[in-house]
Amino acid sequence: MKTKKLIAVAVVISLGTQLFAQSEYHPALRKGSVLAGGSISLGFGNHVSEYNSPWGNGSDEVSQTSIAIKPMIGSFIKDGLVVGLYGDLTSETFSDKSSDSKQTVLQYAIGPIARYYFKAGTFLFGDIAFGQAIYSYSGQGGSEESKGDRSLWKAGIGHAIFLNEHVALEPSVAYQSNSTKESEDGLESVQRIGQVVFGLGLSIYLRKASE
Repeated sequence: MKTKKLIAVAVVISLGTQLFAQSEYHPALRKGSVLAGGSISLGFGNHVSEYNSPWGNGSDEVSQTSIAIKPMIGSFIKDGLVVGLYGDLTSETFSDKSSDSKQTVLQYAIGPIARYYFKAGTFLFGDIAFGQAIYSYSGQGGSEESKGDRSLWKAGIGHAIFLNEHVALEPSVAYQSNSTKESEDGLESVQRIGQVVFGLGLSIYLRKASE
């Protein structure tokens, strides 16, 4: 058992050395480069709940669809350090077949982002954004809409795996916090969601031809 632990420690140290130890920056990570990237995701699912009671049995089925678009652009103000802006646009729709009702949640936010790269391409990153969440409900009883203030932040670590001089795959892991505050008729509610996020992004690094 001790031998296995020693091997595991040696592997971690070796990988860490490879990620952080390099003599100079990749050309794409130097001052003057422009970083453009982002992600898009689609989601589909069904939520089924069954109930048994003295008054009868039954089930409710809610289908969910979602789309999320997260663009990002930044500039290297010095070797290894990029600052910029990113946006978050997410739309979710919940359709309840049993009650013939539908709820749509549209969330958007924009804010600054920063990354610090080590010479081997490993980077630390953080971002914060502010926006709104818009809730729309429609059913047999009519329709209604409400809004809430939204804020989110994220911090983590990633690594740029360059496929060529300009394009890199970027696996990452981060902690993300998403808060939404609603106020209506003197009542205020706050919802906070914190989670660990594993990501895989694709970024383009642009540089002047003369550089």
